[in-house]
Amino acid sequence: MLAHRLAQRIFESTGGVSHVTVGLLSAIGRSIDEPQLSTVDVCAPEGLTESQRRLIRERVAHELNAVPVLIQQLIDGTVRTC
Repeated sequence: MLAHRLAQRIFESTGGVSHVTVGLLSAIGRSIDEPQLSTVDVCAPEGLTESQRRLIRERVAHELNAVPVLIQQLIDGTVRTC
């Protein structure tokens, strides 16, 4: 769910992008907001500018830092899961 949400937010905030895929690999015993590996694949027909790359990195960091908020929203039922 976190990877899907992150991909959607990157897609919405980055112009000139036609597709975004996010992968998060967590390790047993580690918090989900500290993934062992995170990948972001972006399809941008015109390529990405350095400012777009920076925006994507910042968005990933922001969303990982906001995991406690997402967890609370899931508990409260304020986030759609399907």
